[in-house]
Parts: sequence; C-alpha cells; structure tokens
Amino acid sequence: MTRQFLAAADNATIEVIEGDVVADGVELDATRGPSCDGVVCCALLQVLAPENAARVVRRMADWLASGGSLIVLGMGVLADDRVTPRGATVHNIIFGTLYEDGRAYTVTEYRSWMQAAGLSQIESVWLDDGRGAIRGVST
Repeated sequence: MTRQFLAAADNATIEVIEGDVVADGVELDATRGPSCDGVVCCALLQVLAPENAARVVRRMADWLASGGSLIVLGMGVLADDRVTPRGATVHNIIFGTLYEDGRAYTVTEYRSWMQAAGLSQIESVWLDDGRGAIRGVST
C-alpha cells in the first residue's frame, strides 16, 4: 500500500524498506551507513512490550544520519499523569485488550527510550486530533 501511495505521489526520494524491526531488525544498505533524514513511527510501539519498544527506538535511531529526526506519532502517547489526553487513555484500554503486550506509553517513557538511543533535542506536542508526537534528533 505504501509503495502505491508513493507511486501515485510521484515521490522518488522516499525508499520503502520491509522487514520485522522487532525480531531481526531491518538492515539498511551498509555501504551508505546511517542514511535517513527522518523516520516516522506510527501505530507500532504501543503494541509492543516496553523492552521491545525500546529496542525498536534504538534501531530506528541507528538509521538516522546526523541531524535526522525520529518522530513517534499516534494515539498511544499518554501524558505523564496517565489519564490525559482522553483518547490515549481509551486507547490504552484497547491496546491492552487487543495485543498481548499492548499499552499506551507516557511522554517520559518515549523520551527515555530516545535518550538511551542517543537522540537529543527531544520535544513533544499534542496535535489537534488528540494524537501525541515526540521528536528526537540524531547527533
């Protein structure tokens, strides 16, 4: 589906790479080294156990070129009080019901994974639709 969307948008600068980022990682072309200017992670981490989510954040951070950004986006971002925003609180219940290790994580949890992965300038925002977004920059 992603390939079809990009073909329709006639965007040749985006490369789709398939793989299981949790089990075996997704390897980029080693001859290029870290090469992504940005990685957007949406609707993934909240279905994983904390240790797997942290591992995936580290892997995505490794893909980034210096100055590149990792953006985690979705309904699975809770404020540190764990009860706001309301949509994330409801999704926390849904994730725990549908997925064995599913849960919404707090901004602090995402921040700590990004810091452990070597990202800096970490900031979070709430979007108008209730989703949270956390961005970290590769140094």
